[in-house]
Amino acid sequence: MRSSVISVRKKLLPEPSAGFEARIISAIDNSESKGGSDRIRRFLLPALSAAAGILIIAGSYFFFVNRTGNEDTFTDPKIAYAETMKILMDVSSQINHGTRPLKPVGRINEIKSKGFESINKSAGIVEKNLRNLEYLRNPE
Repeated sequence: MRSSVISVRKKLLPEPSAGFEARIISAIDNSESKGGSDRIRRFLLPALSAAAGILIIAGSYFFFVNRTGNEDTFTDPKIAYAETMKILMDVSSQINHGTRPLKPVGRINEIKSKGFESINKSAGIVEKNLRNLEYLRNPE
């Protein structure tokens, strides 16, 4: 059976043409001789890296130099305080409105903790009774 498989494979795979190895070796030699792109890459990569660094430094300089300072919008501190409280109360009401749907989740947690408490009490009772049974078994 194995010899028939080998003979079938030989029939399916054609023999390489004359000069096949020579063509492969010449193609490899041609690819190795084209080293100009490696030289360009060797000089271009550091130049591009330096240019990118300079751009980052220049961009940071212009970003931090052209920043405007915070200015007071209210001259009277009482008005500023009243406006701040108004904004904070609005934010607070929005947060409270958003947390309303979460109240049932809190109830679920309460029910879960009560369930675990009752399970722990039951486990304590069972453990106590098992100790009593062990004592009866070994009255030493």
